[in-house]
Amino acid sequence: PPVRPPAGVREESRGVHVVLSTDCSPYQNWQSIASFYGLRRAGHEGPVTRVVSGCPNQDRKDEIVYDFRYMAEADGGRLGVHFTPPFTMKNKYKYANKPGGVYHWMNATGQ
Repeated sequence: PPVRPPAGVREESRGVHVVLSTDCSPYQNWQSIASFYGLRRAGHEGPVTRVVSGCPNQDRKDEIVYDFRYMAEADGGRLGVHFTPPFTMKNKYKYANKPGGVYHWMNATGQ
């Protein structure tokens, strides 16, 4: 049976911008696709942006763009992908990509 969100959820969600902060791994790629699908199934109608940090090369970026292109077209332009450089700290703390990537996206887009 189709999922039907509570009354008013769709309209209220239009003003909420969901940001998914990920790395460039295939694992986080399919997680992002599943998250996007789940958001839409739950009735979220606002924009969704995937912030991707630290892709090792252009080929990997192209794969991600390829995967998201069709979803973005079907979604009417409310789905975006933003690539950032890797963010590491002196002790190689890999999770620095999360706040660093979102900060980069905010500065690049004026959010």
